[in-house]
Amino acid sequence: MKNGEFNTLCNALEYIKDETKAHVVLQSESDAHAITLWIASSYLLDHWNLFPKLLINSPERACGKTTALQVIEAFVPNGRIASSITAAAVYRFIESCSPTLLIDEADRSLKSNEELNAIINAGHTRRTATKMLSTKKSDGNWEFSELSLWCPQVIG
Repeated sequence: MKNGEFNTLCNALEYIKDETKAHVVLQSESDAHAITLWIASSYLLDHWNLFPKLLINSPERACGKTTALQVIEAFVPNGRIASSITAAAVYRFIESCSPTLLIDEADRSLKSNEELNAIINAGHTRRTATKMLSTKKSDGNWEFSELSLWCPQVIG
């Protein structure tokens, strides 16, 4: 990497950190750094075998989690926020769009949904980020399908 490219990258990261801090009240400066580095890492997903999920939480409702997700969505590759999503929609959506998936209201949608929890948890490592299923074809036979669950995920 040339010096000019390095400076451009540093400026971009500084901009993301500053914009995050301008729109989201965080507990510490290190929170802004962590979010910024996670965003930058999301662009390198194809180089990782394990990728952490970013958890956005707060001490109580209406503390800015949705705002934080909206800021993050603006900077990640193909960011998409979902406030309510089914297990079937998650794996079909990931397979078709390769998004950065941002799940809002996770405390409500994940709480009692074991299938959705399993799918979200499976997306943590490349090797286990697969949904295997069979579907009935029009001729009555069954067809095996394998769908990817591998994408950056933010849980709010």
